[in-house]
Amino acid sequence: MEILMEKGVVENGVVAQDNTQIRNLWAIREGIPEAGGKAGSVYKYDLSIPVPVFYNIIEDMGNRLKDAGIFGKDKLVTDVVGYGHIGDGLMKADCIGYSKSQKMISMMKQIKQSIDPNGIMNPYKYIL
Repeated sequence: MEILMEKGVVENGVVAQDNTQIRNLWAIREGIPEAGGKAGSVYKYDLSIPVPVFYNIIEDMGNRLKDAGIFGKDKLVTDVVGYGHIGDGLMKADCIGYSKSQKMISMMKQIKQSIDPNGIMNPYKYIL
């Protein structure tokens, strides 16, 4: 991880120090889809997009939304269902209230506090 960070391949990350931490990290990761499913229908993917083609995807999605008739000059998007994590996660921090209830945000903060009481793992994030 250290080498990847030095080369700029990875911006931040967590490395488990023992088997208990390994199990805890995997439990969090594996529990996310289940928790998301309880909020309703969820489409989930675990993928990475190369930065050079990222903007192409944004343009393509804009065109698809226009073709579907929900986005454009004469259209009105009325409901934002959720926000994805991009980069360090701080860009969208002020938008979390649109897709999560205050109760859910509070629960996320409590989980983060129980795992990281000193706030050293991804500071200023709701969850790791």
